[in-house]
Amino acid sequence: MTRCAISYLLKNGCKIKDKEEDAKKFTQRRRKLEIQIERLREQLEARIPKGRDLTDAKWLETIVVATHNVPTNESEAKSWQDSLLRQSSKTPLAG
Repeated sequence: MTRCAISYLLKNGCKIKDKEEDAKKFTQRRRKLEIQIERLREQLEARIPKGRDLTDAKWLETIVVATHNVPTNESEAKSWQDSLLRQSSKTPLAG
């Protein structure tokens, strides 16, 4: 009973309502909050720093792919070329 009472108060903003709860409104409110939580998760995941490739593994992988395969279109060839010509900074610049 205690858990039910606490969850009821949390769900209703610590207020006791006289009217019966509208299930549709509750479902909509819950879905709205689920969407907000998902958006926040996506934002937090996007903020995770991406590390540097200190071993040049991505560059070496691109070399292997480019030497053993033929690009299927112009954009794929361009992306391979961009990856191979990109200068990666292995150490942070002082500034």
